[in-house]
Amino acid sequence: MALIPVRRSISGVGRPRVMVRFATPVWSSAYTPTYSTSAPWTVTEALGSAVNLSSTVTPCTVNFGSAHGLVVGNRVVIAGHSVSAWNGEWTVTTRPTTQQITIDTSQGVGGGATGTGRPVPDFRRIRAGMYVQTAVTGTPNVVVIGKILTFDTTNKIITVSAWEGGTPTAGRAYSVAGWLVDCPITLSTVQTFTPRLLTHELYLGRLASEFYGYEYECKLDWEKWLSADDLTTMREVLNFGTTDGIVLIPHIDQPGFNYNVITEDARTLSLYGRAGGHKGFSLKFKATSLVPFPVLDGYGSYYASIYGTYF
Repeated sequence: MALIPVRRSISGVGRPRVMVRFATPVWSSAYTPTYSTSAPWTVTEALGSAVNLSSTVTPCTVNFGSAHGLVVGNRVVIAGHSVSAWNGEWTVTTRPTTQQITIDTSQGVGGGATGTGRPVPDFRRIRAGMYVQTAVTGTPNVVVIGKILTFDTTNKIITVSAWEGGTPTAGRAYSVAGWLVDCPITLSTVQTFTPRLLTHELYLGRLASEFYGYEYECKLDWEKWLSADDLTTMREVLNFGTTDGIVLIPHIDQPGFNYNVITEDARTLSLYGRAGGHKGFSLKFKATSLVPFPVLDGYGSYYASIYGTYF
């Protein structure tokens, strides 16, 4: 019996995207960031000012020559210290005074008025695949996002795939707020818009109805083939927390059409015989609020040519 070749899901314009928003961002900018206006698209987090310092051993205390502005949990870089073991990036454990901190290290010897210290951003929880969210200044402000490709923990630089929604305004604060997952192209994407009507019975049996928008439901179906790599790509969608928010963008080529949604709890996944794929996997999303209007004309020219027009 001949083996059936694995049909890998292809990537490209038109596939669905799911944003998983954390209840609390993993990082919010501490200093004034700058944004690149051309590729490669980057976010550069400004570093704090360096000031002269001295150190004592018990406890491991850093004494600044002026107010440091640090709080417990901040990160600080010490450089140029006469005792080299003090040099490095540390976490502030206590803040006895405006010019003094203790840090998470144990040293055998302190130093005089040598070396400098400066506060730096903490990027330890940032991962590729998360997204940066900031804004273009205006009335109202326009939200801009970028999917994280790489991050430089030494120079505090984040590289994103591109800015979506415009180029961020320099100096505007940003946050790393969740995952941005580009799912494989589905075998079918079934979207349903159900009108919400409230009917009133009036005098002598007359009826009056009020229209309250549409209830949205979407089923993303990979009913025939889904590879192990595809499942790995979508792991954040399959393992989001109960406090995380979910935004569904059914087709990447039309990011303006997005819905705040919930997912059904039941998910089925089974191996497809002896082949290298999986069968029977789908995700169903339902809107958490009413949609003002249904999309009747598909999702852009690419979607119309590949999937047909939705009615």
